[in-house]
Amino acid sequence: MANSNKKKKNSTIDWASVIMKSIIVAIVVIVALFFIYMSGLLPKCVEGIKITKKDANGKVVTIDSLPVVEVNYYYSQLLTTYRMYGYLDGIDLDSPVNSASSTATYREMFYNNAAASVLSTAMIDDIAEQNGFLEMSGIDRYTDIAVEGVRTTASDYGFTSVEGYLSQMYGTGFSVNSLRNCVRRDSLSQEYQNYLGQFELVPTQEDIDNEISNNVTLYNTVDYNYYYFPATVNSPDVSASLELAQAEAGANVDEELYAEVLEEANYIADNATDPETFRELVMDALEGDDAALEAFADDADPTSIVGYSYDEITQYHGEDSEELDFLFSDGEAGDTIVIEATAGVYVYLLNDRYQDETPNVAYRTLTLTNEAALEEDATAEEIQAGMDALRAEAQGLVANVTDAAGFCAVVKDNSDVASEILTGGYLSNQIYPTNTNTFTDSDFALNDWLFSADRVAGDVYYLPSSDNTTLTVYYFEESAPAYIALARSTLITASLTAWSDANLTAASPEYQINMWALQNLSY
Repeated sequence: MANSNKKKKNSTIDWASVIMKSIIVAIVVIVALFFIYMSGLLPKCVEGIKITKKDANGKVVTIDSLPVVEVNYYYSQLLTTYRMYGYLDGIDLDSPVNSASSTATYREMFYNNAAASVLSTAMIDDIAEQNGFLEMSGIDRYTDIAVEGVRTTASDYGFTSVEGYLSQMYGTGFSVNSLRNCVRRDSLSQEYQNYLGQFELVPTQEDIDNEISNNVTLYNTVDYNYYYFPATVNSPDVSASLELAQAEAGANVDEELYAEVLEEANYIADNATDPETFRELVMDALEGDDAALEAFADDADPTSIVGYSYDEITQYHGEDSEELDFLFSDGEAGDTIVIEATAGVYVYLLNDRYQDETPNVAYRTLTLTNEAALEEDATAEEIQAGMDALRAEAQGLVANVTDAAGFCAVVKDNSDVASEILTGGYLSNQIYPTNTNTFTDSDFALNDWLFSADRVAGDVYYLPSSDNTTLTVYYFEESAPAYIALARSTLITASLTAWSDANLTAASPEYQINMWALQNLSY
């Protein structure tokens, strides 16, 4: 009988091997986590904001999803704007906005503000895509040009790579692809609204006539004289400046001086009959005040204001001001008024109220680059040959253009200037420049062409830059009196607002924000 008693194998565990393997695994995990952290993989992949809407059947669908790094792009831009206006001075972003009613911090509030801005942009982008706008859009070319501009900026700041610059600006993980997504998202909505305002929501002449007749005051312009007499102790010298006239609140008023300047203002109001007498009476009132009278030297008239619109007066004085009522409603040419303010007195003379007939033109531009001029050591002959070839190319591009939409399409497909791509090169409500001190003969020739009385829609003008690096093609659309051009742009703005409101209401868009991820995966 065989011996069944077998010797058992040694079952002792090799702990040294186990520990070594565990250490290797730990090292691998740590290295992997390090590279994940350094690459910004988590903020690149984890969703920060999701934008949803309701479709025609009432079903909730996602129209955009932003990873943490892209949300930080909008958050950073928002903070930059707030800092520019001083809104963040003395604010701890992690402190409660209102400790008495909520624990929400400023950081959380600003993230929500950024999400709200992205919501409307994403909604407009979605509508543009649904309506087939991408077929005529130049957004891809625009994005390429914008990204190249950022590359140049990064190089100018000494960064060896654009990714390093972007990471410093918007956080680890923010790449060129992230930039493309954000630029495209923002710019497509701008481009589509520009298109709507230029081609889809254009008011008819009847619409414009009705707008003007129903709101005559809004489309009037006034010429007037005015002066402000301060009544403060040690007040600065104040000439007829609208800006300076606003800086009176809280001043140390001298009651006796106030009575004197009020009497002077009333005397001017009772005796001024035209701009000349108004100026003379103000100068008489300022007799002995050499500093104030300096503004009147060399026949200057600092009291004269010419061509101010309803909107401009409203911006300075408010919708319920005596100034606005007098200049645009109550007063007649030759009338005067004295208006008492907190620390001084105003006196006004209304000279004229009228509809501004100044010609306003609308046109488009297409700018092309002369590559020959950018070559090192290029000769004058080579540069001119490049410009001649560029002009021939431009003429070929516009040869078959029959309307503004056609020229717009050419701009989007060929312009080397990013802003032209978004607008289709469109410029409206342009007036003949008043400051022509630096104008060249070419500048004068262009403006004379634009504002010529015989200019008609579809006319084209070619203008090389002074250094022959670019050629700009001008496509004329229309000319109209200033008040009509203003009514047209006012109606377009109102239509765009109504269009946006209606679409946002119909789709009920919402955003869902991953606040934990935004606060913990941003670095």
